[in-house]
Amino acid sequence: MKALKTHSIFFVIGALGYGFIEILWRGHTHLSMLAAGGICFAVFGKISRALKRINLLYKAILCFQELRYIHLVTK
Repeated sequence: MKALKTHSIFFVIGALGYGFIEILWRGHTHLSMLAAGGICFAVFGKISRALKRINLLYKAILCFQELRYIHLVTK
């Protein structure tokens, strides 16, 4: 239950944060971009917690690859 709460909080923060940034930059956004931002941020948090002993550079590379995949799926 605690994990679900943590993932939900990360999802909401990512969705609202990405949506806000996109509105500031482009002037509009779409619901699919809110979902993409939430999913990416939740997965970033999961990667960071699961791979505590891994170098930050490798975590960043994994997160970047995940971001590219989510972007392609939500396009």
